[in-house]
Amino acid sequence: MLSKLLEYIREHRLVRAGDRLGVAVSGGADSVALLRALLELQSELGLVLSVVHLHHGIRGAHADAHLEFVRQLAESRGLEFHHSFADVPASAAEEHLGLEAAGRKLRYLFFAELVKDGKLDRVATAHNFDDQAETVLLRFFRGAWTRGLSGIYPAAHAGHIIRPLLSTTRSEIIQYLHSLDQPWREDATNADRDFLRNRVRHDLLPLLERDFNPAVRSALANIAEIARAEQNFWSAQTKAVLENLRVGADQTTALKADSLLALPLALRRRVLLAEAHARLNVDLEFREIESLLRLAAQDAPGRLQLRGAWAELVKRDGRRLLLFTFPATEPASEPQGYEYRLAVPGEISIPELKVALRATFVDVDSASEGYNPTSLLDPSTLASELVVRNWRPGDRFLPLRSRSEEKLKRLLQEKKIVHPQKALWPVITSDERIVWVRGFPVASRFAFRAPVGRALMIEECPERGLSD
Repeated sequence: MLSKLLEYIREHRLVRAGDRLGVAVSGGADSVALLRALLELQSELGLVLSVVHLHHGIRGAHADAHLEFVRQLAESRGLEFHHSFADVPASAAEEHLGLEAAGRKLRYLFFAELVKDGKLDRVATAHNFDDQAETVLLRFFRGAWTRGLSGIYPAAHAGHIIRPLLSTTRSEIIQYLHSLDQPWREDATNADRDFLRNRVRHDLLPLLERDFNPAVRSALANIAEIARAEQNFWSAQTKAVLENLRVGADQTTALKADSLLALPLALRRRVLLAEAHARLNVDLEFREIESLLRLAAQDAPGRLQLRGAWAELVKRDGRRLLLFTFPATEPASEPQGYEYRLAVPGEISIPELKVALRATFVDVDSASEGYNPTSLLDPSTLASELVVRNWRPGDRFLPLRSRSEEKLKRLLQEKKIVHPQKALWPVITSDERIVWVRGFPVASRFAFRAPVGRALMIEECPERGLSD
C-alpha cells in the first residue's frame, strides 16, 4: 500500500517538499489509514503533517467519541490538531440540504479556512479507489457526458484539496490497518440504505462483482482515468474549433454547418454541446445533440424546437449556417409584457414564449468538477418566491465574471438579440433585483460560490403539452 500511495502522489504531483499538509481524519478506517501511511512517508516526501477534524454536531456521544479518538491519535504522534465544531442539522435546515450534503459543505469550508489563514498549504482527504468506482457508477446512471464520468479528481480547489488514496482499495486499507494493529471507529451511517451511495456500495457493486465482472471496480475507476484525460484534451480542442466555426458580428450568432459536418463525429458533438451551453445556458442531452446533427446535415433550410428555442439551418451569402434563435414562436402582433411568480423550488409556464422555467435545488459535490458555476444561484441570497418577467427598458445586470454592471439593453444588443425577440426576453428577479437572464451567466451578487452545498439552478424546458 505504501509504495502504491507514494507512486500515486508523485505521479500526480500532489505535494511539494515543505508542504504543511493537514490530514482530514474522521476516525474511520480510510482516514486513519491515510494518516498512518503519510506518517511513514513523511520524511521521504518532506511534509509537515497535522490532523484536521470537524465535529458535525450530530449523533451526540457517538460523535464526541470520534473527536476524542482522533485527538488522542494526533497527540500520540505528536501532531498539531486542528478541530472545530459545526451545527450540521441547523445548516441543513437553513439551506434546505440533506445532512450528508450539509456536513460535506461545512467540512470543505473548514478546510478552506485553514488554508486561507495560512495554517496549512493543503488538506488530504481519504477518498479511495472504491469511492471512485461508486462515483462513476452514480454519474453513469444520470447519463453523464465525459466530464461527469471523470469522477473524483486527484486534486481540487487549485490543488488545496488532494486525494492520495484514489489508487488504493478499501480492502488494502483494512489489511494495512490490521498489519499495524491500528484501531479505527465505525460510522453507523455507512450502513444506512437511505443513502443512495450506500445502496450502490453494499448492494449493487457486490451484485455486479458476483454475477457480471469480478473486476468491475477496476473497470469503473479506469473509466474515470480515461474520461479525465479525454475531457482535458477535448475541452481545449473544442475551444479552438469553435473560434473558427463561429460567424457573425458577435462571434456567437451562427456556426458554419459544412465546416461542422467535416469534423470527426466526437468533435461535432462536443462543439454543439459547448455552443448550446453558450447560447442557451443548458447542457443538452445526447438525443438533442443527435437531432442537431441531423438538422445540420439536411439539404433544405429547416429548424428544430430545442429547450424553448429554435435551432435553425439557414442559407446566407452562399453558406449554410446553424444558429440558435429565440423565442420558440414569432408573435403575430406587437409583443405584450408578462410577469409570473416562480416558487423556489417550482416551475412556471410562460405562454408568451411557449416554454417553462423550472427552479430546482442541486447538490454540488466537491469530489468532482460538479455543475457549471456560471449557472448556479445561492439560495441563501434569494427570496422564497422569484418573479419571471420580460426584459424592460432601464434594466441593469452584472453577470458573473463581468467587471461592471451594464444596461441589459446593451448586453442583448451585443448578442444580436433584437425586436421582437428582445421584447419578450425572460429575466428572473428576487426582491426586484435581476438574478438570472436567459443566455447569460447568473448575476454575480447572487452566484453560488461555496465549494459544496445546495445551489439553485434555473432550467428552461418546453411548455407542458408541447412536443420536443
